This record gives sequence, C-alpha cells and structure tokens, in this order.
Amino acid sequence: MHLCEVCYDEFPGTQFFKMNECSHAFCHTCMQAFCELHITAGTVEELRCPTQKCDSIVPPYIIQTVLPEEAYDRWEKLLLQKTLDSMEDTVYCPRCGNVVIVEEEKELNLAHCPLCFFAFCTLCERVWHQGRSCETEEDLLEDLQQRDTSGMTHAVQRKFEELRKKLETEMKTKATVKKSTRPCPKCKIPVEKIGGCNKMTCKCGAFFCWVCGRAINGYNHFSAGSCPLFPGQVQAAVGVPVRMPNNAVIRMQAMLELNPDLQNNRCYCPMCKQQNLKSLDRNNHIKCWNCKTNFCFLCKQRISGVVSAHFVGPCTQHS
Repeated sequence: MHLCEVCYDEFPGTQFFKMNECSHAFCHTCMQAFCELHITAGTVEELRCPTQKCDSIVPPYIIQTVLPEEAYDRWEKLLLQKTLDSMEDTVYCPRCGNVVIVEEEKELNLAHCPLCFFAFCTLCERVWHQGRSCETEEDLLEDLQQRDTSGMTHAVQRKFEELRKKLETEMKTKATVKKSTRPCPKCKIPVEKIGGCNKMTCKCGAFFCWVCGRAINGYNHFSAGSCPLFPGQVQAAVGVPVRMPNNAVIRMQAMLELNPDLQNNRCYCPMCKQQNLKSLDRNNHIKCWNCKTNFCFLCKQRISGVVSAHFVGPCTQHS
C-alpha cells in the first residue's frame, strides 16, 4: 500500500504512477484530474510533478494513459503551439495564420509565408516595407482621408468605400482590445490585467511589468526603476499599433470581388513577393505597388533599364 501525496489516501501500488525524474508517485485518479485540469485550461506547460517545489515534467505516457484520445490530441497541439510561440525565429502569418520562419538577416524584419506567399514585416505584421519605418495608426488614418478615388469606376469606388469602412470598424475594435491588454515579452500572447499589482504572470510562465512591458524576475524592478508596484497615475505603456492593409491591396480586393475573372490576372513581384493585378488594358508591364519594381506579367522577370526594350523579344507588351 502507498500513500498518494495529493489526496492522502492509500492504494495498492498497481494504482499509482511513478514519475521518471523525481520518483514521486500519485494515484491514477489524482493524475487524471490533474492532467484534465491543465488541458482544459490550456496550461500544458504546468503539467509538472504535483509535489511542491518539484519541477519534474509529467511523462507523455502518463498523459496518454489517463486522457481520452480527443484530450490527448489537444495536449499535443497546445504543446506544439507553446513551443512555436517560444521560438524567436518563428512568427505567424497575419494573412493565413501559417507558421513562418523569419529571415536570417534580423535587421530586415522580413518573413515570407510559404503558404500564401505574403511577405510581411515582423514588427508591424503589415506588407514588408524595406528601408521605411512602420506606419503609425495616425499615418494610416491620414492616408485613408487623403485617398483620391476619382479615377475609379463607380462600382469599384463603392466597393472600396465599403471595405474601408469595414476595416476602420475592425481597427477601432482591435484598438479597444489592445488598450486593455499587454503582449507577453516571451510568447507575445496578449494578457489582460483584471486587478492586483503590476507584476504580471503569463500562462507560459514568464513574468513581466504591466507598465513598461519588460520581462522581469522578481519585485526588484519596481523598487529600482520608475514603474510602481501598484496602479497609480503612471504613463500608460505603449501599445502595439493596429495595422490596416495598403489602399492598393484594398483596391485589388474590390476589383476581384466585382470581377472574379480577374483572378487569372494576379501575379507576384519577383523582388518583394507582393501580389499585383494586371489591369484591364492588357498591358503586360507591371509596376509593383509596394517596391515600385518593373516586371513582366508573362515571364515574371524583373525589367531593368528601358521597359520597352524588354518587349522586343518573345514577350509582347499587350496580350
């Protein structure tokens, strides 16, 4: 007979699980309840030995034994997601949600999604803008107000305005959410503060300051720095700006929704990988709206020098 350190009941040894690393033993019922609790809450990183001050990881075979197949699959997915979130060289594509590996040149802040071919900035998660600073929310709103729609057809202009209003509403909603949350400096997941002091604990186990957003270890940050331990009249932490697609992207989306046949006119810039749309004038000369690169719609090659010289060869300028 053995004593379970959780429920303090005695059971035969056959009804116990023994941890591999620390040799602590717990009854089947307590281990099942323990695993189900963390799987339901999504805190898979807390699946460690229930003994106080013991940090041994619960072996996967125990989790698989006590959980039904559906719950075990959820554990695997959550563990994979937590692992990816903790990796500094991976991000999620803001367009399709696929996991993307960041380019090795860190100063570029560039990531290419292999699934939807979206090239985006890892800082603002908008279209990659080589050599240019990330646009602020004020810049985006000013750009929307100054947008000239006189050159659009009535149908495209109406669809453009509908999409713009929809995006403005989404932007305001996201801005409201971001005011009440701070991203964890380790896993980047938004954390909401309900009450208490300014020392925050994320589900990934990281500690950070609610005021400045920096990762911390203990309470020394509040005694040595300018951030108070408890809420008061302090300067709010700078939130992550809410980003909107470029007007060129909105216009292409509006044209595609009005004329689905234009799907075959889509092409990608050979330099920045951004999607462009061949116009109805059948001109095969494309000038990328993002990086201003000239390229050919037919051969998808970059055009250097005189544009007309490229179309003397096998590629025709209009088709």
